[in-house]
Amino acid sequence: MRSLGVLAALLTFLSFLSGCAKELGRVPFSAPGAGETTMTLAAGEVGVWTDLDIEWEGPAALAYQVDLFQNGTCVVSTVCNPLGKHRVRMGWVSSDVGESHSWRGNGKMGCEVSLAQAGPTTVKVNLAWGTTPAKHTLRKADLVLKQ
Repeated sequence: MRSLGVLAALLTFLSFLSGCAKELGRVPFSAPGAGETTMTLAAGEVGVWTDLDIEWEGPAALAYQVDLFQNGTCVVSTVCNPLGKHRVRMGWVSSDVGESHSWRGNGKMGCEVSLAQAGPTTVKVNLAWGTTPAKHTLRKADLVLKQ
């Protein structure tokens, strides 16, 4: 039984460490649309996070189309769901009552991005509703990259 407690503490600690990666850049959104930024990234895994402040009623689907370019060539693409399950949450406050939802905080999304080479990287992002809720308020839906 003690080993289960030690394992739970270790998993909690590792989860905390994964949230401690340094923010290298963000693409801000207060409405659906396109945005981009350029930053220097290291080779390897890049954490894709959302900094979200949203309220909605009814069915909803929202997605980031993320494309990373190095030397003018797209080296990796992914689609991320800010309304999906988040691997890590920080400063998260949410309320889900029936069809009404209110979410605010930072969450590491389940999409994966890995770079083969380090260097200057242009991040192009398109945020779009797949299913637009009947009623919604999108205050912030920034895409954040961390390493």
